[in-house]
Amino acid sequence: MKKNFLFLFVLIFSVSSWGYQINSEDETRYNIDNFRGSFKMMKVDYDSFGEKKDSKGLGYYNYIPLLKKGKIVGYGAITHIKTYNKHEALLAIVSPDGRLLDFYLPDANDRHLEVHDYNWKNSYIDKKHEEMEFDGLAGSTFTANSTYGELKSILRGFEFRKKDIVVK
Repeated sequence: MKKNFLFLFVLIFSVSSWGYQINSEDETRYNIDNFRGSFKMMKVDYDSFGEKKDSKGLGYYNYIPLLKKGKIVGYGAITHIKTYNKHEALLAIVSPDGRLLDFYLPDANDRHLEVHDYNWKNSYIDKKHEEMEFDGLAGSTFTANSTYGELKSILRGFEFRKKDIVVK
């Protein structure tokens, strides 16, 4: 029980600490269905999507199975981060055992191309939320902080609701 309360506290703090809210009219933009093509930009080989899984009470954290020849190879997830003066989508793929397989910021523009640097990304790849350590990124400090916090939240949310998300 204490673990659940701690998880909820950390999740709420990590989301609220960045002090941002999306407008209700923007909520449809962060629907995982709008980014199905963008998941192909990541280094996970899959050929189709399964049925989207609502994360039940975790807000906009939804997970969608990624299938290769009918077998689940990961779960796509979407959230958003606040960078400079706008919100940007953050896509992630989580392994069935809760490790981060890859992530991608499809809206990254000329102001922070550094977020596509594989050396920086690799500091988070193949880790569970408790194994992640913050890795700063010169040129995109605020984006790096926001990304780190949301990646941990995606992984925590997956672990917390794994029984509802993972398809047997």
